[in-house]
Amino acid sequence: MSPKHVVKFRKRKSQGEGGRDQKCEEPHESPKRVKQELYEKEPAHQESGNRQAMNPMAKGPLHPNKQDKVRNPEEEDVIEVKYVGAGKSRKRTYSNIQDRVEKQHNEKCRSPDVTPDMEQEIMNALGPGPQEDILSSAFKLNITRGDMQTLRESQWLNDDIINFYMNLLSHRSKSPGYASLHTFNTFFYTKLKCGGYRSVKKWTRAVNIFEKDIVLVPVHLHVHWSLVVIDQRKKTVVYWDSMGLKRTDVLGLIFQYLQEESKAKRNIDLDPSEWKQYCMSAEEIPLQLNMNDCGVFTCKYADYISRGQPINFSQQHVPLFRKKMVWEILHKRLL
Repeated sequence: MSPKHVVKFRKRKSQGEGGRDQKCEEPHESPKRVKQELYEKEPAHQESGNRQAMNPMAKGPLHPNKQDKVRNPEEEDVIEVKYVGAGKSRKRTYSNIQDRVEKQHNEKCRSPDVTPDMEQEIMNALGPGPQEDILSSAFKLNITRGDMQTLRESQWLNDDIINFYMNLLSHRSKSPGYASLHTFNTFFYTKLKCGGYRSVKKWTRAVNIFEKDIVLVPVHLHVHWSLVVIDQRKKTVVYWDSMGLKRTDVLGLIFQYLQEESKAKRNIDLDPSEWKQYCMSAEEIPLQLNMNDCGVFTCKYADYISRGQPINFSQQHVPLFRKKMVWEILHKRLL
């Protein structure tokens, strides 16, 4: 940001767990300017605690020109696959197996999960009509047509859509076979950052988060959504960002919250040496290739992680994800 660039402040309205409206000041810049700056910023090695912006369109295997590049098997590691009972073995490169897994996933994503009747429901919800019409109600949230239309292609998801979806994940986790889950409201991180632990202490008065396997924290930074995943089975706090950004400051604040929450609710001190904090790198996770889909990526990271599934989707699956999310919110259940 140039010295002459003026940063304005806006009031971001948030609702605490107790039902009172809270206000917190956040620096506000032009959304397109902020997103464009993130894309134009080149990857750089930075000291711990500094923000690092990754450009998913610039270098590495995620660049569109490199994704379709013909691989040279002689330059790849080769593994030997033995077929039980056949007495034969066959050599395959890692990329062969990776391509096969991705192909299977793509076929599954293209399967007729959205029927013609479902498609009609989705079109009706995204179509014209009074913006204040309530299309779905649950979890003390009302989703209006205006909210739902943030799930149109190229639109940015709002807080209500993400909060509703996170609640659907929490509800699903109560079924057998799923890891126990707690999801925080999208305003939790903003409130914690502005007011410290005391401002969010009562948010967990009805739940012991240390009894959950996974805790999900959606994070809103200016005009960008990301996710923090606390896995208490592995004692890890991990930052997931669909633009490849690394925010160790976010991790530090969340872990500090865990320490204070543990001391206040259990009278137990968390030993930082027993916990691992890290940011997922751009090479490890799927990235958005535009400036619009961070909210969808945040929701789908949470979905796959809560199911214990490999996160092997990509940008091409987002249009289908958006449609499914409309139907899921309408019917208050996940597909």
